[in-house]
Amino acid sequence: MPFRVLLAEDNQADADLLAECVEDWKRPVKLMHVLDGQQAIEQLRQRPVPDLVLLDLNMPLRGGLEVLEEMKNDPKLRLIPVIILTSSAAPSDIRAAYERHANTFFQKPMDIDDYQDLLKLIEIYWSQRAQRPRL
Repeated sequence: MPFRVLLAEDNQADADLLAECVEDWKRPVKLMHVLDGQQAIEQLRQRPVPDLVLLDLNMPLRGGLEVLEEMKNDPKLRLIPVIILTSSAAPSDIRAAYERHANTFFQKPMDIDDYQDLLKLIEIYWSQRAQRPRL
């Protein structure tokens, strides 16, 4: 069964880079890409739900923090792990994400090799090692 990842990212270049990185994962990945927070919420309401959400903070229509808050307040969505993957490193954004129960916060690397390394860490931890409840 493929590992289902929802990527909420309005920057197409970042989304393309991430898609390229997950092609190298050992486990097959079904990547669902949405361009704004409203589409993210709509996609999350579909079944089956993703195994992991990669969420940018600065998106149109509904920002990442709003999506995160809605997810963690919904009993059907709150157990889905959410990784914030954003260009921001502002302490206020980091704090706000964790206050809304983000599982992890990463600033997007600027170097392609660092980006690939980060995605490899995410793969190893979330698709291979972490034990998660069935949703």
